[in-house]
Amino acid sequence: MISKEAAHYTYHFHTAAVRAVAWSPSGKYIASASEDKTVQIRMLETNQAYSYARHTDRVIALAWSPDERYMASAGYDKTLQIWNPNKRLYQIYRGHTDSINGLAWSPDGLRIATASRDKMVHIWDVTLGHIIKTYRGHKFGVTSIVWSPDSKYIASGSIDKTVHIWEATTGSSRFIYSDHAKSIQTLSWSPSGRYIASGSTDKTIRIWDPYNGETNSIYAYHKDEVKSVMWSPNGQYIASASNDKTVQVWSPPIGTPLFTYKGHSNNVYSVAWSPSGNSLVTAGLDKTVQVWTLNLVEKVNKSVNSDTGQAPELSTWKEPTILTKLSTDYITFPQRKSSYQQEYESIYRSQTISYIYHGYSGRVHAVAWSPDNCHVAAATEEGIIQIWDIGSRTVSCRYLSHVGDVVAIGWSPDGKYIVSAGFDKTVRVWNSETGSSMFICDGHTKAVCAAAWSPDGLYIASAGRDGSMIIWDALIGNNLFTTFVSSGIDSFTWSPDSTQIVSASRAGSFRIWNVATEENNILHQDSPGPVGAVAWSPRGNLIASGSRGQKVQVWNAITGNNELVYDKHSSEVNALAWSPGGILIASASADHTVQVWNARTGNRVFIYDVHADKVNTVAWSPDGKYLISGSDDQTLQIWETTRGYKTFVHCGDSERVPQTQTTNKIALGYFGKDVHITWGYEVENETGIMLTSGNHLSD
Repeated sequence: MISKEAAHYTYHFHTAAVRAVAWSPSGKYIASASEDKTVQIRMLETNQAYSYARHTDRVIALAWSPDERYMASAGYDKTLQIWNPNKRLYQIYRGHTDSINGLAWSPDGLRIATASRDKMVHIWDVTLGHIIKTYRGHKFGVTSIVWSPDSKYIASGSIDKTVHIWEATTGSSRFIYSDHAKSIQTLSWSPSGRYIASGSTDKTIRIWDPYNGETNSIYAYHKDEVKSVMWSPNGQYIASASNDKTVQVWSPPIGTPLFTYKGHSNNVYSVAWSPSGNSLVTAGLDKTVQVWTLNLVEKVNKSVNSDTGQAPELSTWKEPTILTKLSTDYITFPQRKSSYQQEYESIYRSQTISYIYHGYSGRVHAVAWSPDNCHVAAATEEGIIQIWDIGSRTVSCRYLSHVGDVVAIGWSPDGKYIVSAGFDKTVRVWNSETGSSMFICDGHTKAVCAAAWSPDGLYIASAGRDGSMIIWDALIGNNLFTTFVSSGIDSFTWSPDSTQIVSASRAGSFRIWNVATEENNILHQDSPGPVGAVAWSPRGNLIASGSRGQKVQVWNAITGNNELVYDKHSSEVNALAWSPGGILIASASADHTVQVWNARTGNRVFIYDVHADKVNTVAWSPDGKYLISGSDDQTLQIWETTRGYKTFVHCGDSERVPQTQTTNKIALGYFGKDVHITWGYEVENETGIMLTSGNHLSD
């Protein structure tokens, strides 16, 4: 006998049909999307609520990010919106030409797939909102979308009665399932990855193998079209919602309903399991969101007889606390660290942002490219140095011998060794492949702020807060000579011919040191604030310096004359890097940006402003195609230099957006900022000349 369950709690906060519901990964929150153009979030323990109302039309799809920090929602206004309820931040992505019917986060949290009535499936880079892949295989509107648990494949269901399985990285179709008699309404991939459940307007749910299309079972107990299906967290059960006003819970091996929930008075559009699997949340045309609990042990035991075998062994399910009247106080969401994986598929290479490495436990102080262009070394405040293999997006080596912050890092010219230095007063040389230590240089009495190999590979120089500059034999680590200045040295760089060093001082001056004679001369004094960064041009004729006075100055390396001043940063400049061709300079600042500009004219080429905190370091790849930047936001970001962006901060007033017919406008938004309207253009690395037209807005 099929029983009728009672709702544990019913919410009446929407004023129109509720099209989607989702339980947060921690189980603390429930989110619902409605045709009243809002998304409501409820904290179950405190009864607090948050309402998101930036959509301009019906909202019919939503999903939590895997780390629970963000919510994604979409609907009839054709936009994908990603937002953080706790910080009240949001970003709006536009790319579809018709309503978005479904969306899904990739299990690694880096991408979102959206299914639209325009027959398209887009995969979005979550950080920037760029469409990184589009699938166009369906003949009619796409209704549903789901990722495989390993993030490698996507299944999309359509009004054309088919489900397509395709590779997320290439967009190539692997299989088309076409056994349903009518349009596909909903999809769910089993936690094990072995099966897909597809629900259709033909009133059936089919369980099938996504790799060969073999149908395992057909569930046909609903009396009207199926609108939503979802596997339980343990993969043993399925909950399905239908226009027959019921939600049915069943086990695929048994194939009959364990029980039916009849608490809704009209069509049921969505169902979702709690992360623990002991409760369900449902919603529908009756404008309600209903939470109800299960006793699967009892239901399964009643449904399984001796002929069909034993029911799966389940533990006793606990009842959640009954909810009372829901308040409308503001929800405080936990500040959770990102759970992003540190391995990424090769999907970003054609995009302006190539990839972002998350997961650092502290600020990124220094980065350096290997001479062969294949690896990047990054130093952090936790004493950890990681070597990234750029091709595979994996960590190939870790070095953990420093104590405290590591603030300097550099490769030997042959790429075999790395020099690193930090607050533990040591300079260390180690094997870049194995991480084994070669030798330790410990002649400094305070923190070492800079260390670098000479271009000819014969020497290592290091400088610190004690005002000392030490030149070491790069082969055995012997101290060749030590010299001092009156104030701490924050930065230095070798001349291209390895004969000189220019150093930046906290006193606002910088000096040129002659390695052969051990003498030094002040090239310039009285800079606008302490000089925190200095860089020698590849041709050796110019020196760039960045100060806490927000300016970058370009000097003649021989005469000391000031050639140019760049003053478009809004905070102190922490790092500088010349392009390999010696025409462009990249400057990293505490204003959260990296700005690339022409060293001859001072004209800004583009701004990279994706970091969420101050940028400490920046470096060009040896081939000049990429820049890498490290920040206090605990990320390492690699991005193309052949495409730049000038952004205009847009606060919601469409009349303020300048109109242009010559550029492709893309609506973007970054976490921590309001909506951006972006104009893109291409530049030539060597000359800094724009190759395609762009809209240069006034600064």
